[in-house]
Amino acid sequence: MDFKECWLRILTEISLQISRSYLITYFKDSAILGFTEDGTFIIGVPRPMFLNWHLEHTHDKILQIAKKFNPEIKEVVFQVDGTLEGDKSRTIDIIIQFPDKKKGRKIPKKQEIKLIDGITSKILNPKYTLSNY
Repeated sequence: MDFKECWLRILTEISLQISRSYLITYFKDSAILGFTEDGTFIIGVPRPMFLNWHLEHTHDKILQIAKKFNPEIKEVVFQVDGTLEGDKSRTIDIIIQFPDKKKGRKIPKKQEIKLIDGITSKILNPKYTLSNY
């Protein structure tokens, strides 16, 4: 199994434990950088602020999940690698792989109003438009 496929399997597992917004924010442009002979699993993140968040919130979760796939893993290490940002060859497109299951907000018994260019909304109040100002 290659690193990208392995990372997708780990992200699929962790997506069951954290919200989609955290997944998109903190796992975007992240990737597996390597695996050492002594059992260290190296994960790259694109920014230092993501490194701190992962150490505080996901380190143990990722270690447990990674051990399920490879019992030889003894430690997970996060590293900042700025070259990961926008590198589609090493990273996973989180938004495509983990689509939003909600199809917009539902507001019952609220009339839909038509805006310009075919855009409609149930959230906006038709009384509050520039033409009524």
